Amino acid sequence: MSTDLTVKETSPTALQASQEQRARLIWTGGIIAFFVVQAIVWAIALYITNNDPSHAILPRYDQRALAWDTEAAAMTRSQELGWQVQLDVASQANYKGQRIVTIQLKDNQGAAVEGAQVNVSFFHRARAALRESSEFKPVVEPTAISGSYTALLPLNRTGIWRFEIEAECQADKFIHMTETFVEAGK
Repeated sequence: MSTDLTVKETSPTALQASQEQRARLIWTGGIIAFFVVQAIVWAIALYITNNDPSHAILPRYDQRALAWDTEAAAMTRSQELGWQVQLDVASQANYKGQRIVTIQLKDNQGAAVEGAQVNVSFFHRARAALRESSEFKPVVEPTAISGSYTALLPLNRTGIWRFEIEAECQADKFIHMTETFVEAGK
């Protein structure tokens, strides 16, 4: 009985070549799939952060930065006026979630500021990108306190709301920022 135990030198056969080719494709495909998944995750993250209403750049930021001296001088002149602001938000909202907001302006002597043009920019602190603005009208009711201005604003979220008030009366321009807590749903 004789067994033939001869060792043959192996050379790459067609089977080995196809297995090697398949391994290359699997590894290359795995690496490419990893980068594709990573690109998709980054695209989703960029979309979410770009469309997040909780942060925003100030309006006219570039113009205000370039004219900072003018902006600072306007704020200083506004402070020198010595005007005082009292902001009142109605505790009850209408069926649309709108509330009556009243602003009372007094000069440095405590007298009511009448005949002013009052514009207010407002936003919820958690939604700074959703900034709105409104022009306040003078209250003309006979029982109203003089120097009062009012508007109906959509304050439909609970939380801190920021009001940026600009009032102009003759040559005087008053700038004031205030925040107040509003409880929605009432």
